[in-house]
Amino acid sequence: MNLTVRPALPEDAAAMGDVRARSIRLLCSKDHEDDPEAVERWIGDASSGKFLRLLDDADARLIVAESDGAVVGLGARTGDRVILNYVDPDHRFKGVSKAIVLHLQDQMRADGLEEAHLNSSRTALAFYRSLGWQRSGADLPDGSIPMSKRLGA
Repeated sequence: MNLTVRPALPEDAAAMGDVRARSIRLLCSKDHEDDPEAVERWIGDASSGKFLRLLDDADARLIVAESDGAVVGLGARTGDRVILNYVDPDHRFKGVSKAIVLHLQDQMRADGLEEAHLNSSRTALAFYRSLGWQRSGADLPDGSIPMSKRLGA
């Protein structure tokens, strides 16, 4: 698989919405326990508007992972916090999420940040641990798990 990680563009917004919704529905059952209401709450407004707003946010960095011209993953950060990391279910376990997280970490390092933060789903906890992230607090009311990582040089 030929994978490229690049800044997201407005024309990627619909594909990002599709990837995120499919990822939540098909990969995150540990978190939503296949409860249709919980799934829909998590997905929220599935339109491309949220991604267009992120692209307009000067503090946010939104990226996509692309394979053979198709968006297969997306990630975003604001400051020292990873706020999005989703992969298309058909591309799971192919290095997409890892490429996204490493790219975001590189951005943070280049910005002079020494530590990164995120809230992990239960589904992604082992993945983040495998990349050196550690729990940094008690589980949050929404079930997510605060994590941090020293970025080093």
